[in-house]
Amino acid sequence: MRTLLVALLLVATALSAVGAIAERSHKDEPNGAEMHTSGEAAGESPAAQEQEQAETSGESNDARENGAAAETHTEASEAVLGVDVESTPLIVLAVFVGLGLAALVASSFGRLPGVMIAVALIALAWAALDGREVVHLLDESRTGIAVIAITVAALHLAAALLAARIAAAERHPAAGSRGRPGTMTA
Repeated sequence: MRTLLVALLLVATALSAVGAIAERSHKDEPNGAEMHTSGEAAGESPAAQEQEQAETSGESNDARENGAAAETHTEASEAVLGVDVESTPLIVLAVFVGLGLAALVASSFGRLPGVMIAVALIALAWAALDGREVVHLLDESRTGIAVIAITVAALHLAAALLAARIAAAERHPAAGSRGRPGTMTA
C-alpha cells in the first residue's frame, strides 16, 4: 500500500507542475483583441483608415480598461492569505515538498503512524487548494487545465485517504498476529 501511496504522490506532483506550466503559458499568450490589421494593407482610403483607427482606438481603450480590471480581479483571486499561490518559487517549493513526501513515505519513517497522519493532512490540504483552483479555472473558462486540476485533486484526496488507512493499520495491527507490533511472526 505504501508503494501505491508513493505513486499517487509522484503522479499528483508531476501533474501539478504540468498544470501550473500550462496555466502560465496560457496567461502569456497575447489577447486577440489587441491584434488588428492595418487598413493600409487592405487598400482603404486615408479618411477610412483614420475613422477605423479612431473606432479601433476607442474599442481597444475599452478592451484595455476591461482587461486591466479583469487582470486585477484575477491577480487578487489567486492570493490565499495574502500569498500568491501561483508564483514560481511557491510552485517549485510545492514540487520539492511533493517529492520529499514521496521519499519520506518510501523510507523506513513511512512506517510510523504519525508520519502517515502528517502526509494525510498535507495531501488533504493540497486537495482543498486544488479544488479552489478548479473553481478558479472554470470561472476563467479554462476547461482543459481544469481537467488537470480535477485529476490532481482526486489524486491528492486518494493519497490522503490511503495515508490515513495506512496510519490506522500501523496503529492497530491485526488482532490475530502474534508478537510485538513491527516484528515478523515465525
